[in-house]
Amino acid sequence: AMDGSLDSLRVDGDVRCADARAGTSRLTARGVVGLTGGRSVRDLDLRLLPLQLATRSGAAGTRLPPLRGTVTGRLHADGTARALRLTGTLHSANGGGSLSGGGLVRPAGSRTQYDVAFTLDALNAAAFSPRAPNTHLTGALSARGRGFAPSTAEAVVAADLVGSRYDTIAADRLVAQVAVARGLLRADSVVVVAGGPTARAAGTLGLVAEREGAMHVDVVVDSLGSLRRWLGTNDSTLAGSLSASGELRGSVQRLGAEGTVEGHDLVVRGHPAQRLGAMLSSPDV
Repeated sequence: AMDGSLDSLRVDGDVRCADARAGTSRLTARGVVGLTGGRSVRDLDLRLLPLQLATRSGAAGTRLPPLRGTVTGRLHADGTARALRLTGTLHSANGGGSLSGGGLVRPAGSRTQYDVAFTLDALNAAAFSPRAPNTHLTGALSARGRGFAPSTAEAVVAADLVGSRYDTIAADRLVAQVAVARGLLRADSVVVVAGGPTARAAGTLGLVAEREGAMHVDVVVDSLGSLRRWLGTNDSTLAGSLSASGELRGSVQRLGAEGTVEGHDLVVRGHPAQRLGAMLSSPDV
């Protein structure tokens, strides 16, 4: 049912959509939709009961990447097509976890502005798009900036994740504060704890071939035994500690590295070594 003046409509609707390929979606909407001075919404509450994402990605005229899966949840929107404030919670029905949060978005194509913050719970990006990597992300993520392409984006991103995985890379804890501008990544602080090893990084790194940076990295392994899963060995004698310090130079397309490695009180396959020292250098890792 709808009622209202010519400049706005008060909406209270329940919509069902049957898609032969994606399945059936149901959405309810309640709020005010503006009809003059550009598109706008006021106190618009949407409930997804559920939404088949493949239906949305296949809509005519959309530029969305291919989507898949089923989500339930609630979205709340206020604002205009030029400045939209969104909040809500989404749950995947296909083992993709959930996310909640929101913020302000100013749509402008490749120069879209955003100031958003989310809480993730076992979020698997691959459950939402076949182009996305397999992930298992739990924690907090925020981003403030403009644009998305590495060469043109200007943004500040903060992450605090626990028990998370990106593709094959797993971490017990990741805390990062980074900024991106004109194809260059600046890491104010990145700390990764991964089942024994602890890595800390700070500096810059090129995100495109034309930009180069220098990133200092320190890695500490208190117990060599914690590296068994990384080394693919069942050697029960592994013992001792390792530390590495060095620098990554260049860009993600061509990355050089140099540094030093030190080991103390090492035992490998039953063979002891009181101390180990090495220098490493590679123009392209």
